[in-house]
Amino acid sequence: MLDGIRKGILEAGGWTLDALVFSARPFLATDPKDKIYALLGLARASSGSELNFPRPDYNLLTSEVYIDAMRAMLEDSRSFLLLSTVEDKSQRIVELLPSWVPDFSFGAGASLGMGGKHAYSAAGDLPKGLRLLGEKRLLGITGSELDEIVEVGESMDEINNGRSLIQCLQIVSQLPPTYFTGQSRLEIFWRTLVADIADGQHPAPESLRLSFRYWVMFEMANAFIDKTHSTTTWDTTMAYMDDLAL
Repeated sequence: MLDGIRKGILEAGGWTLDALVFSARPFLATDPKDKIYALLGLARASSGSELNFPRPDYNLLTSEVYIDAMRAMLEDSRSFLLLSTVEDKSQRIVELLPSWVPDFSFGAGASLGMGGKHAYSAAGDLPKGLRLLGEKRLLGITGSELDEIVEVGESMDEINNGRSLIQCLQIVSQLPPTYFTGQSRLEIFWRTLVADIADGQHPAPESLRLSFRYWVMFEMANAFIDKTHSTTTWDTTMAYMDDLAL
């Protein structure tokens, strides 16, 4: 892996800080600040110019270093995709981190599996707006309100702990059979669950539809083997699955 990173840096004439940080994220560092500082000498701005980053200061708190790093990466990036790399709060180790700053000491990949990929462009060519408030701890961004959340289904943690997908399937069954994109409501659902990316491929291959069906059946079977749900719940869930042609 290190050889691959070294070769990539040499061929590209340097990498952006976000590419370096997330490629090196699985590695360990005695001082967590070095998850950032150790890479600065290899980093360049996306424009090819010098990166705008403060001089390394080991007297700073680790959280302050990570805030500076995320600020620099967001300013250098053309999108807010980096915000998808923040891990769940239960996995955080470094204290005092704002919600928009990843814990780079945690050796995991991007939470949504989208680090470095620009598969979406919901805002078109509109420039991103970014400002830091409250001694750099608050991230101010501009945006538009598109809709309102009216229903929420089961979380992944709930499903992994034995809950069925009945609420999610019920919500999907209330949608028109054909989405405005021309895709079926079921396809929209499973593509949303995987962020429409699989093994680095966007859009995700159609073959995942069958994998999704097997996954739903597996989770439902586990729930009923563990006697988490009644026969009535099983029948209701199967009815939703038939309605969705799953």
